[in-house]
Amino acid sequence: MIEIAICDDQAEFAMQFSDSIKKICAEEFTDSEDVHICGIFSSAEQVLGALSQKRIDILFLDIELEGMSGFELAEIVHQNYPETILMFVSSYERLVYVSFRFSPFRFLRKAMLSEELKGALRDAIDLKMSKEKTVQLKTSDGIVHIPLSEIVYLESSANYVLVFRKNEGKPYRVRGSLSGFATELQAESTFVRIHHAFIINVDNIEKIVSRYFVMMNNNITLPISQKRKNEFDSAYLAYVRRMTH
Repeated sequence: MIEIAICDDQAEFAMQFSDSIKKICAEEFTDSEDVHICGIFSSAEQVLGALSQKRIDILFLDIELEGMSGFELAEIVHQNYPETILMFVSSYERLVYVSFRFSPFRFLRKAMLSEELKGALRDAIDLKMSKEKTVQLKTSDGIVHIPLSEIVYLESSANYVLVFRKNEGKPYRVRGSLSGFATELQAESTFVRIHHAFIINVDNIEKIVSRYFVMMNNNITLPISQKRKNEFDSAYLAYVRRMTH
């Protein structure tokens, strides 16, 4: 069961939005009964109360709310409930780039919901219903399997590769080369080599610090080499397009 929640302090809009989701699910998914609206909330505080009691798989979140803002709630969700797919829904397109720090799955414009909602909802549900891809790492402590989405970046270290995972300070140390990992990950559009010593997951970018530096969401700033700049720009542009369409 995919649990979907909506947080918007405009009650009429929230109900219409819920009806739109139900209609899309009925039309698009054979097993639409496996998709459930588990809550329509008018405040961030209500969402946090619900999250302490139950799972929310997909959260559609307005940014401007009474009390705690949508961005403040997103920061808490991002840190404490990383499995929740977060989609901002706002009338203020100027906030789209600010929203990237919270790694949203999409930024939907209220004025364009009829065009944007169906594709975003389909992609989010497909992600949740499919088994997430993992990578197998042979470490000195044994074999571990990590979801690709949880890899923040990889770093070359002599004859080893250090694999940095979300919410873990100590990296996994794997014998091998960064080029070997680059070959293994070449089919994954979210991974890009930005330097001879680094491969990053663009979905886990916190912010662009400057033309040649990027901060990841573990607060580590990494260099982008001039040789790899165009490759990075293309990957990041694709990421921005995913977030805004």
